Amino acid sequence: MNSIYIISPIVGAIIGYFTNWVAIKMLFRPYKKLKIGPIPIPFTPGLIPKERDRIARSIADSVGDNLLNPEFLAEEAVAPDKVLAIEKFLTKKRDELRENNDTVGDLARKIFTEDIELKKRQLSDFLGGKLTDRCFLDKHLGEIIEQMLADFYDTILNDSPIMLQLKSSLLEAIVKEERPLLSFLSADILEHIPELSDRIAQLIIAEASHFVTRPQTEELIKKQIDLYLKKRTFRSFMGLFVDTTAIAREVSNAILGFLAESENKEYLKKVIENKIGEFLQKNPQEIVALLGEERVTVGIDASVELLLNGIAKQHVLTKDLILTLVSSKKATQNLERVIFNLLCRLEKVQISNIVNVVDEKNWQKIIDKVVRIYQIKGPAFLTTVFMEFNLTQVIEDKINSFDLHELEEMILVLAKKELVAITWLGGLLGFFMGLVTPLVNALL
Repeated sequence: MNSIYIISPIVGAIIGYFTNWVAIKMLFRPYKKLKIGPIPIPFTPGLIPKERDRIARSIADSVGDNLLNPEFLAEEAVAPDKVLAIEKFLTKKRDELRENNDTVGDLARKIFTEDIELKKRQLSDFLGGKLTDRCFLDKHLGEIIEQMLADFYDTILNDSPIMLQLKSSLLEAIVKEERPLLSFLSADILEHIPELSDRIAQLIIAEASHFVTRPQTEELIKKQIDLYLKKRTFRSFMGLFVDTTAIAREVSNAILGFLAESENKEYLKKVIENKIGEFLQKNPQEIVALLGEERVTVGIDASVELLLNGIAKQHVLTKDLILTLVSSKKATQNLERVIFNLLCRLEKVQISNIVNVVDEKNWQKIIDKVVRIYQIKGPAFLTTVFMEFNLTQVIEDKINSFDLHELEEMILVLAKKELVAITWLGGLLGFFMGLVTPLVNALL
């Protein structure tokens, strides 16, 4: 047998094997462009190092556009198996929390690396400042407080027992009070008593002058003079020669002159001022005895209703006053202190105690509610996150960040069997080519 039929296939197999082996190696090697002097060596660097950016972009586009696109994620997010998995996850976490003997403080220390005391102080300051912020109160509590005040005043004004109790308590307090009225008035009010007396005196003089100058008053004076003269015989005879109209006019003028004199005005002012002083020296008991309990009761009823009606009409002002008090610096400090104390108490509570407060039925309602919210909001949320996350760019950047040796090892591991098969296939093809060549030569 001619040795050419043995040597030729073996040589062909060796050439085919090493040709494919070199071709596979040239996919990755060399990593950099090689030169002989100024002349670059062809096929350097390898295919994958040379085209890494384009390959990374192609892979990222394929994954982002076809495999993990927003529509696919949104659809998969609400698939029955995913929803069931979320429900099981929530149930598992609930059961774990029921057996968790850690306190809220222990959990906080695992989450935060900073000092827990500092975190509590920061949280209480933030909540205290936020809850007492005037803009926040106006936005979230303004209408509620205004409506509550309106309802409260409406209840008071229309509730007979409450009104009766209020009026009765006020009357009882008045009757028991032994201090004079003077003690209830401020110095500012007392300073204005002379001015008030002067105004009252002027008002009395003005009204009296107006009364005297009326034609009806002059006629009334004339009638009284005529009546006086008729009752006496001599004066009745003299009345025939007396002009009573003129006398009545003179009397009116005399009265007006009397009222116009400054001395009389000052005297009237002094009398009024003294009377006010005497009245203010009386205590409520004396006033009730002077006026009578019935008249005082009527006055109290009218005053209470007038006061409450006036306050009710100013519920918007009352609301602003309440909000101003709530948003004050002192209120903020008090609220911050209360919140801090609550956080200190909460820190010592076991997580299991909080979780076990809710029974099984209500826990299931909570889980179902969370699952429903996820089914409604989850797809849109995941789509938004995906768009913001820019997964395509992340994949491209990650591929480009790989070291070339790592990338080579990764691909070789993934396609090891296929690459080995390609190498041996080259050897097999070379073997057959080496066998066919001598046979063809022999036939020719």
